[in-house]
Amino acid sequence: MRSFESPAATSRGCATQARLAFADRIAPCYANFVSAIKVALTPSAVVLALVCVGAAPARAQNVDVAVEMVQVTPTAVKVNDIVTIIATLRRLDPRPANTQPVDVLVQLFVDDATTPISTQTVTLRQGETVTVRTQWKATEGKHELRAKIAGLSARRRTPRDVRPSNDEARSAPIVVTPGSSPSSSSPAPSRASEPRTITTDELSMVGAR
Repeated sequence: MRSFESPAATSRGCATQARLAFADRIAPCYANFVSAIKVALTPSAVVLALVCVGAAPARAQNVDVAVEMVQVTPTAVKVNDIVTIIATLRRLDPRPANTQPVDVLVQLFVDDATTPISTQTVTLRQGETVTVRTQWKATEGKHELRAKIAGLSARRRTPRDVRPSNDEARSAPIVVTPGSSPSSSSPAPSRASEPRTITTDELSMVGAR
């Protein structure tokens, strides 16, 4: 004896499969916030219960942090002088202002080097300005010192850099000149201070007196 499913049963089965497929699709969207997705099937509906362990995913906050200026002091520099590099950062978020503080990872470089001479983290709120300082032992030649924002982070909403074009700035070029040579800077010894040998004739003359 053959059995046939009624059209209504077939329709309910298709609907159930579609709802399960929908649940599978949205589950990854809540992977960081949902511990379980329970699907209870009833003849009339599918109840999708989300058991949350945190808030729903928050939108990323738009953040604009700019490196406004890089300065070097002193500007007249010789080889092996200690130079202070000062980078000025400002947070310029678009409206509406977001009061959540943002941690900014800043790196300072000499010329186009890929290895920073200093890496620091500073915290900025909307509208704030901060300076980052480091020191460098000067080497001979023409140099530019630069500062670069290497990353942004926050405790709640993930920061999104809306203007990466202002994440880096360079100083005005400085020329590091050679230091004075030790031999040229030392005074020549006085001839009067050099020891002199007295001859036999000179001794005889002294005795004759």
